[in-house]
Amino acid sequence: MEFIQVTKENLEKEHICCAISNNKDVQVTSKKSWLSERFDEGLVFLKSEERGKCFIEYIPAEYAWNPIDAKGYMYIDCLWVAGSFKGHGYANELLNYCIEDSKQKGKKGLCILSCAKKKPFLSDPKFLKYKGFEPCDEADNGVQLWYLPFDKEAEPPKFKENACKGKHDNQVFYVTDELQQSQYINMFKEQGLNAVILKHPIDQPFVSRLEEAKKDMEVKFRRIDTDLADIFKEASSEDEKKTLEEDQTKLADIFKKALGVEELDVKVEKLKNADTSAMITLSEDMRRMQDMMKMYGMSQAQMGTEGQTLVLNANNVLVQYVLNNPEGEHVDMFCQQIYDLALLHIARSVQRR
Repeated sequence: MEFIQVTKENLEKEHICCAISNNKDVQVTSKKSWLSERFDEGLVFLKSEERGKCFIEYIPAEYAWNPIDAKGYMYIDCLWVAGSFKGHGYANELLNYCIEDSKQKGKKGLCILSCAKKKPFLSDPKFLKYKGFEPCDEADNGVQLWYLPFDKEAEPPKFKENACKGKHDNQVFYVTDELQQSQYINMFKEQGLNAVILKHPIDQPFVSRLEEAKKDMEVKFRRIDTDLADIFKEASSEDEKKTLEEDQTKLADIFKKALGVEELDVKVEKLKNADTSAMITLSEDMRRMQDMMKMYGMSQAQMGTEGQTLVLNANNVLVQYVLNNPEGEHVDMFCQQIYDLALLHIARSVQRR
């Protein structure tokens, strides 16, 4: 069997072994777009020259789209040999190529996701064990991280803390615009969190269908800029919570007066990043409702600011100045600037009244 390495130069003409075989399908074009961006990060896509599901896809673990800490390792996104290709040793050939390529690139070893018992879309643990892999970490949902070290002294890779249940309780965070949501992306990175990129029109109905299909697992998708996640907030004592409530009442009055928006919903939180003065959030349900209304031709002006919340950071110096100097000469201007900065980072322009 001869193998072909897919690159930017031949990506458009090559079949990429997806379950969907029509190159005109939006899923295929989306995957090819994703691959094109990943090649610059060192992704390798090796496939059989014959059309079918026989390929391996791997990337330096620092760029892996999974919450793992595996610096210096190569992460295998997918090793898939199916149908008539099975039983001919092609999986061995593909994996051996990955091993030799990774050694030449100075990697510590390989890592891949699997499970104690074989599950769909995860690598077969029996095959991995046969090839010398062993489990090195396990997430609360039973997914395991397996590794094949080239040096037995190499530190094993591990899951990041956010892979544990309880960090965001079966919630999947996603991004629709990397530029407009950059503030939230940076905050996620600071906390070691990941989010998937869902920027194609088909992604939104897909998310809803997936939530319905996984209803028994209570999986919920949340855009990165909706309802501020607890991971961004500092823990507060009961006394501090009372103080925040008092500050919230005072700041709400100040900002409503300065902005001339009486119905503005204001919350005060102690965010871990003190440089962030404020954020505007919109509940996931309300955001999806607005997206649907937008499809039917309703403008943002017609939808107004319903469901939006201005979240002020109690740890920010400028917010503290406004709180402590409500009658200050430039307070109205500061309030306007804080609000404008928050508006710059939401994913749709907001019509102010």
